[in-house]
Amino acid sequence: MVCALMTGCGDRETDAPVRPPQAETRSSVTSARVVHPSQAVRDRLSTESVGLRAVVEVVTAPGEVALDLKQVAKITSRIEGQVERIHVQLGDRVQKGQPLAAIGSLQLDQLIEEYLVGKAQADVAENSFRRTEKLRTEDIVPERKLIEERGRYLETKARYQHIREKLLNMGLSLSELTELDGGDMRKVIATPSRLPLPGPS
Repeated sequence: MVCALMTGCGDRETDAPVRPPQAETRSSVTSARVVHPSQAVRDRLSTESVGLRAVVEVVTAPGEVALDLKQVAKITSRIEGQVERIHVQLGDRVQKGQPLAAIGSLQLDQLIEEYLVGKAQADVAENSFRRTEKLRTEDIVPERKLIEERGRYLETKARYQHIREKLLNMGLSLSELTELDGGDMRKVIATPSRLPLPGPS
């Protein structure tokens, strides 16, 4: 029994002073100041001298190309009808006042017919008034006849001018009305939709 107790005491004395790992960890912490990255990390690293310069940074992000709303014009027709011709394509460079499309309309045809009839009536009334005015200077016709002819002429002229303004408001130009006055209706079959400002279509 004595031997067994001695053996047990001897084992306790050998187990108690086991503390060297703590001392090793302290020394390793205080001396670990050098970083040794792997080869893969070293391949991605680069060094440069310190200096004042602009930092170039590339940012990749999704985006959307939109039109400048200040340069966008919405084109609508002033009369009902059917598009017969398109003069430009998407992306074409256009100028202010350039025709974009031609629109055929029954309403326009009727107004052109009224315009031509009104012009013919105004021309006849003007000729009759000028003739009566000349006869009045020769005292061949009474003053009443001259007043009637003047009134008829002014009435037909006002009706003709009113229809003319309607056609101009629908988009016809002065040159196209001149062609109408000359009897050429081929170039004024359809009213054009014109661009109010220059830019891409």
